[in-house]
Amino acid sequence: MNSILGIEGLVKYFDGVQAVDHATFGVEAGSVTALIGPNGAGKTTVFNLISGLIRPDHGSVTFEDTDVTSSAPHQMAASGLVRTFQQPRTVTRMTVRENLHMAAPNQPGENLRNLLISPRAVRRSEETVAERAEELIDLFELRGVADDYGGTLSGGQRKLLEMARALMAGPRMLLLDEPLAGVNPTLVRRIEEMISVLRNERNMTVLFIEHDLSTVMRLSDWVIVMSQGAVISSGSPQDVRGDQAVLDAYLGTHAEEIDPSRHPEDRQ
Repeated sequence: MNSILGIEGLVKYFDGVQAVDHATFGVEAGSVTALIGPNGAGKTTVFNLISGLIRPDHGSVTFEDTDVTSSAPHQMAASGLVRTFQQPRTVTRMTVRENLHMAAPNQPGENLRNLLISPRAVRRSEETVAERAEELIDLFELRGVADDYGGTLSGGQRKLLEMARALMAGPRMLLLDEPLAGVNPTLVRRIEEMISVLRNERNMTVLFIEHDLSTVMRLSDWVIVMSQGAVISSGSPQDVRGDQAVLDAYLGTHAEEIDPSRHPEDRQ
């Protein structure tokens, strides 16, 4: 596996309770990989550890062969790994277009000295940011709401804007935390299409958390399964579908979605 992201023995405790138990896995460059598991399995905690929001008690995170375990979130983003959140962090009193402009990194116009000494360079940078924002507005089909305030968008539109904002940073890998949660079926399909476009046309690596297992099985190249803080299985969607450890972890929840032939009455 040509891993772009390597997770080795991650451990995290909160008030003496182990949330992540020696989690170890890799994510192949250019793949769409799903991180799944029952509620409380530790998935979002792993995302927080990877993205630098919290520090592990043990273990390491490697991105593109560089140890980034101690990196802060802004350092992770600058290195090319950007994440989204379960609840989109849209600036509600800015328009969609303004949200995108604000997400662009390293804008020289944010420095007063640059404004005074290099106004042309600042103007060229602003033009580049504007062009990038318009490209993403079209890519994510947000043209009709480009001048609307973020606070007026539907849940699905906010998820699309959150993904577009992440792409303004120019990442090589995206971490998407439940990108389909609370989204209507029409926009679910659109978000799924966008994830496929990022992989197939932009060679971007995507690791996403999702509870809709039918989407996971349809969209993913690789699936990593967590339960009680530990990785209990990983493989292709077909391999994971038939893994007894995965079925046992999902008993009473979504086991029939992993294996449609397995119904609750069959598990008595």
